[in-house]
Amino acid sequence: VERIETTEYDMFQFIDSDGNVIQKDGVAQELEFEYGTVLGSKELPYDEFTTKSGRKQESGSADIFTIRGDDNATQLFEMMAQNVTGVSGNEISLIRTGYEGDKGRNYISSGKRLGSEPGLSRLYQTQLVYGYNIRSMTHSHPISDYAGDTDQKFKNRITNYSTLLKVRRPKHFIYCVTQNHYIEF
Repeated sequence: VERIETTEYDMFQFIDSDGNVIQKDGVAQELEFEYGTVLGSKELPYDEFTTKSGRKQESGSADIFTIRGDDNATQLFEMMAQNVTGVSGNEISLIRTGYEGDKGRNYISSGKRLGSEPGLSRLYQTQLVYGYNIRSMTHSHPISDYAGDTDQKFKNRITNYSTLLKVRRPKHFIYCVTQNHYIEF
């Protein structure tokens, strides 16, 4: 992640190892938004964890982007999923909070780990659990279009905690990159 400050626009570009914008079917893999669409970005550290297949993962940090507007966030999430998950297998998350539509406050997370997305649960534990109106939680899968055991356990944990706190229970989705569609689970 390289950040260049400007007050003219907000832009995301996906570049190759030589610094060139990636092209897919002749289309540059970049998104430009009105200035102020990206409300913030940060790195959020997470601890060592064990994946669903039993592999130990070292501690690291997730890249978190806060995006204004549901359509803007969807565009960025899908482009990230296509260019990150579809290439490396690293999952990406999209968490929708607040009001639906142009005023929606959305979080896009990348924990930069193969086959998992630790940024989603870390963002929930450290911030979103504290009174946020979470509408939905989505994460990308490189191939499968179903929720595995770990996905179901995470959903159940969030549902139980939301019930305990007497707050809205978010919907949960998988975005299947190869088929370019969402499934609710």
